Amino acid sequence: MSVPALPQRDAPPPRFSVTIEDVAVDGTFPAEEFTERVRAWAAAAVDAWSRRT
Repeated sequence: MSVPALPQRDAPPPRFSVTIEDVAVDGTFPAEEFTERVRAWAAAAVDAWSRRT
């Protein structure tokens, strides 16, 4: 029994404008402005993947 090959995927974007390090700040994920940092991170991920055509 053979396993079908996985579909070809594009490589991930090389750089995101906001990273998990930005969300973590100093590694403690401080509560102050946490929501804003997570939203910026999510928006950056969507933007980076949307630019890939």
